[in-house]
Amino acid sequence: MTEWQYCWIDLETTGLDARTEVPLEIGLKLTDEWGEGGPSKSWLIHEQNDHYKTRIVAAKKHDVVGPMHEKSGLWTDLTYMQSMRETIDEFAYRWLVGEGVQPGTLPLCGNSVGSLDRPFLLVHFPVLNEFLHYRNIDISSFKEVCRRVNPELFSNLRDIADNKESATHRPLEDIDASITEYQAYVENFFFTSLGD
Repeated sequence: MTEWQYCWIDLETTGLDARTEVPLEIGLKLTDEWGEGGPSKSWLIHEQNDHYKTRIVAAKKHDVVGPMHEKSGLWTDLTYMQSMRETIDEFAYRWLVGEGVQPGTLPLCGNSVGSLDRPFLLVHFPVLNEFLHYRNIDISSFKEVCRRVNPELFSNLRDIADNKESATHRPLEDIDASITEYQAYVENFFFTSLGD
């Protein structure tokens, strides 16, 4: 069995504040250290409580969030979803165990994981958060370092590294975009030719 090195994550939510907003969809993907691999899984999140329903109503009226999830098809997909007895937190944990992941071994990877995904895990997915390593590998940090340290290279990678137009705002597709960006930094920014 492959020993995975990274757990990539992407969340779609009703907003940015994990304390007040709710998650709508979560995706996970496992890869090796080069971003190659691996199994992936996503779950729609449907909660039967008043807070969830209130946040959905507000998000649908929001100038950015409403149209974004309409365009991606997320609102439609959530409409047809039935509530489940078990939580997504438990499903995600069991999925990782089933893929051979050991507790506390894989860092959380993706774009802006420190400011969005990890806070949502802390509030809404405590089992998953506890299972993963406490460290984050945030591709947004690579982007900002490259932009400042090697602006010429960043300009050459811009179509990959700074293209918000291509975001689908669905977890698995956005994870793949983050992995592509990570691989571009690894190949072009982290390693340089030492000559013959």
